[in-house]
Amino acid sequence: MKIQPIQIKWEVEVEDEDERKEEESNGVINCPQCGKTWMEISNGEAYIQPDPDCLHLKFAIEPGVSSASEVGYFNGFTEEKFLAAVSEAYRQYDRESDGMTAEEIFSDALVDEEFWKKAVLNEVNILFDFTQEGICCGPVSQTAYFGAQLAL
Repeated sequence: MKIQPIQIKWEVEVEDEDERKEEESNGVINCPQCGKTWMEISNGEAYIQPDPDCLHLKFAIEPGVSSASEVGYFNGFTEEKFLAAVSEAYRQYDRESDGMTAEEIFSDALVDEEFWKKAVLNEVNILFDFTQEGICCGPVSQTAYFGAQLAL
């Protein structure tokens, strides 16, 4: 599956430099095909739309997710479909995963970017990632993933 960095449409139309910093921390992530909003960023906090109008979005994995039950599913894509697709793809990717539960496979796959680059999932043909970086007692980053079925 192809992993693409996703772009944010930042709100930056300001006249005063002091307002610019606040405005630049607000924005949206839209579906690259239909333009519907997937995520809003307000004052530096990101919020995935709970029920996006976009028919292309299948799942969204927010930073800090540790189980498949915490993943957001959309447009008929369910936790069961997701775990089955990830398990099947991961078993082909890592032959030593036999005997692992679907949830254990998800935990391993979640942190394995090479897997996501090679994975083929039913109903999903592209994975977008959005990484926020900052400083908090050292460098910090968070990544959200969006799985979609786009006409390519």
